[in-house]
Amino acid sequence: SPQVLLIDGSLLPLPADKPANSSSLLPMYAEVLSLYNELFEQCAKSNCQLVGIVKDSKSQKLCNLLEEKLQTRVSISSDELLSNFLLAKSQRTMSFPLNERNLQCFYLKAGNSLPYRVEFIAQNEPEKIASQLAALLCAISSPHFAYPSVLIEVDMRAALTPSEVSALFTSIENRATDFVLRSNSRPFRW
Repeated sequence: SPQVLLIDGSLLPLPADKPANSSSLLPMYAEVLSLYNELFEQCAKSNCQLVGIVKDSKSQKLCNLLEEKLQTRVSISSDELLSNFLLAKSQRTMSFPLNERNLQCFYLKAGNSLPYRVEFIAQNEPEKIASQLAALLCAISSPHFAYPSVLIEVDMRAALTPSEVSALFTSIENRATDFVLRSNSRPFRW
């Protein structure tokens, strides 16, 4: 079994992803949460470090922590931009908690581009785990994209080809005639 499992994205679903209580999607959302918990438990049981890599973080948690520690206003309102300003290549921020379930994170600037957020679960010694993860991620990151090469490869393999995207849209259009915009279906449009 692997020692580390990388996930492209957050280890937590975004609050905006939760459907309304009246939505028919609520049971499916509950099932996804259950699968997340099952993954956490399986990784803990297998002694496998689960790591989420978030490349375009909109978070302000680091900014807020610095404002609190320094007792002053930080004029940058994005953790990603702040960490880009603070970090040199191969450096990371301190780790800090994301929630009460031992979920920690830090920002890592593995190469020449913007830093990304690294989320991980730490029962004990989060700084030690963060240092180990940062060293591993710098070693497997592309120097040009500053992103773990294994996640780049997975993304490339999972991406739909232009012909697959076209076939998907054609299939959707055939099933839902109301989907086509009226402005695009006028005579002599093309």
